[in-house]
Amino acid sequence: MALLISFENPEVVEAIQDRVDGMTQQVGLLHLEVPAEFVAWQTEDMNRQIPNIETADEGWLKRWTTRIWPRSRASQSWFGKKRVRGPRKRKTQSTFAARLRARVSGPRPILRDELFEMLRERMRALLDKVSWKQS
Repeated sequence: MALLISFENPEVVEAIQDRVDGMTQQVGLLHLEVPAEFVAWQTEDMNRQIPNIETADEGWLKRWTTRIWPRSRASQSWFGKKRVRGPRKRKTQSTFAARLRARVSGPRPILRDELFEMLRERMRALLDKVSWKQS
């Protein structure tokens, strides 16, 4: 869809072009600033030593995601243990049901509301940097 605007005054056309170019440049820089802010949120607010970020490019759309576990992986019983193979015992219905009950988490959300609000504030601050007004 093309937009055709005709102006007689070349100064007006140049001013509009400069303004649109500035906005395009600011929006173009967001693809660098958003993941950096996302990593900063993970290290500073979530206290992650190693930030986890996954990037997906879908044409002109970029998507950044992270995985959040209900508990620290280091607190899991299997973490850091060498797996020893031995004779396997057959799983009974009671052990299977016990495992299912153990996996169910409580009513607490995985990502606390305070952390999500901190992320929203950081992203809002990034968007507020983009100025649509003439500078």
